[in-house]
Amino acid sequence: MIIRSLRIVWKSSPTWAAASGVSVVLNALLPLVMLWAMGRMVDATLASVSAAADGVDVMALLPSLAAFGVALFASYAMSALSDWCTSELGEKLKGRVADMIHSQMSKVDYQTMQSPQFQTEAFRAISGSTQMPVNIFFSTINLVESSLTFCAMSIWLTQVKWWLPLVVMAAGAPVVAVRMWDTRTAYGLYKRLSADERRMRYYNNVLTQPRYAPEVRLFGLTDLFRDLYADIHRRAAGERTGLKRRSMIRQVLASGLSTLAVMTVFVVVIVMAVGEGLSVGSLAMYLMAIRRAETAVGSMSRRSITLHSQGLYVRSLFEFLDLRASRSRKAPFPANFKRIEVRDVSFSYPGSGRRALRGMSFTIGRGEVVGIRGGNGTGKSTIVKMLCGLLRPDSGIVAIDGTAVSDISPEELSRNVCAVFQDFRVYCATAKENIHFGDIRTGAETGKIRAAASAADIDNLISSLPNGYDTELGNEFPGSEMFSRGEWQRLAQARIYFSRAEIVIFDEAASALDPRARLTMQKNIAKLRSEGRTVIIVSHLCETLDAADRIIDLG
Repeated sequence: MIIRSLRIVWKSSPTWAAASGVSVVLNALLPLVMLWAMGRMVDATLASVSAAADGVDVMALLPSLAAFGVALFASYAMSALSDWCTSELGEKLKGRVADMIHSQMSKVDYQTMQSPQFQTEAFRAISGSTQMPVNIFFSTINLVESSLTFCAMSIWLTQVKWWLPLVVMAAGAPVVAVRMWDTRTAYGLYKRLSADERRMRYYNNVLTQPRYAPEVRLFGLTDLFRDLYADIHRRAAGERTGLKRRSMIRQVLASGLSTLAVMTVFVVVIVMAVGEGLSVGSLAMYLMAIRRAETAVGSMSRRSITLHSQGLYVRSLFEFLDLRASRSRKAPFPANFKRIEVRDVSFSYPGSGRRALRGMSFTIGRGEVVGIRGGNGTGKSTIVKMLCGLLRPDSGIVAIDGTAVSDISPEELSRNVCAVFQDFRVYCATAKENIHFGDIRTGAETGKIRAAASAADIDNLISSLPNGYDTELGNEFPGSEMFSRGEWQRLAQARIYFSRAEIVIFDEAASALDPRARLTMQKNIAKLRSEGRTVIIVSHLCETLDAADRIIDLG
């Protein structure tokens, strides 16, 4: 997983990845130069004090001071350069990973997305995933930097005793072992609590999102959902804090062993310095080398643990990216088709044992205006999604001139089938863009967009907005304008009128319309019929179906 993450990093920007690597190496070696310069400066200072009766000879100190100053400046400069390189690389990485996630989500078929299990897996994969390969790369280069720093410090320590670097390295082992164990335990808890975290997010949305507020406040549901949220949070927090408490105890014991090992190294160096008459500068240099080596080992331990943890968590991202994409659909849309056939179709949504459709059959001829009527739960919206190629029957077939809709390429379906869904979406985009979404393959010509808006009887409303058709709609961002549900529904219909699709579907498309708007919709349906287009009207309201040539009753 870590290798795969690093491969993504390299592909996102080889130049910045290489620059970051070089800056890491230089940052790791500079402490070695600084220690040498500091040792020379201390010795030169003491020698000057001993030789000069009337004070320190500053001129004699200039070479050592200059060497230390250059090393210090280089350290600051390389740190700034490293920050710049990692920042540039980080931005490119975040963009690449986000694009990979978006691309994979577009390849997963709509039917798979309906599964609660898929939604939990996607939640676990996507949460913070744009940062994960970035963090792995930075943890890796920091581990390399710490390792190089430790190797540089070991050069000095081996001059005292060859085994001192090994003792310093071993000092970090207890902490690493404990943290590795804790990381695996924490990951297991994270996977176990993913479903609870999704439920908490849902309750949080109910309590904070404006679309829920009217009913939540009117029905007095605030305390209920607060308690539901709090109960799950309390249970999850209890498990996490319990894990942290046990982890803390283990880490304290491991830290005690590490401290004992490091202090042993300090004692050995001091004894050697006294016994062999080392200079003060050399003693200071060795002691600083011990401290830097111990710090480097600590950093190596933390980075190793972090990489281990990130390797576990990034697994969820790669499992998501490796999901088998929707099966290839390459069949063309039948030219000048004669009929749409639904034959003996049955269907259940993923994870549900209830049949949404059972043995449904009917045909629709080209150029017909057909109504589909049925009560709640009879499968009206489900069959609409099958006609659009979003769902596949468990058994039976939905076909156009014998070609299964589920075999027709999405691009072909998008060009030839258009629908106003019962649960149509509100897009936070300009009014012009909202209508253009009906057929983004064609140019957003103002005349055609206004004609579509006029057909939906919404042109006057849009024209009265502060920036007309360039006014941003929705309530997500400052300066946007919000519509009523009926106005949004008319805007959604305008997308259909802008489209040149051969099959047009209205799924409860008049549910929020006033009588005048419904009459306008019926006139537009008549116009669509005159253009030779096939129109399917889905509704449980008889008056909405008045424009239909015939009605298919689902019961």
